[in-house]
Amino acid sequence: MSRAAGDLAAARSYYEKRLAISQKLADADPYSAEKQRDLGVSHFRLSDVEQQIGNEAAKHEHLTAGVAAWGKLAAEGKLPSPTDRASLERRRRQLHELAD
Repeated sequence: MSRAAGDLAAARSYYEKRLAISQKLADADPYSAEKQRDLGVSHFRLSDVEQQIGNEAAKHEHLTAGVAAWGKLAAEGKLPSPTDRASLERRRRQLHELAD
């Protein structure tokens, strides 16, 4: 992906397109854990790119949205992967650190 190659503008553009697609799919099927999980992933990836760019406001916005999506899944018992649960906790810590 462009992010690995250092082209952050291209990575941002790619992830914004992915987010738009993920949002449409999640809106069309709000009860699909898979689509809601994918929406969270899109937000997390954009948060990471925004951090590398130095855009803290956008980073916070996407991190908050991703944590909200995955937090809802976790509360409903729909985030079964231990890796995903660990990632959610790491992202929650990041969000908490931004608030401090």
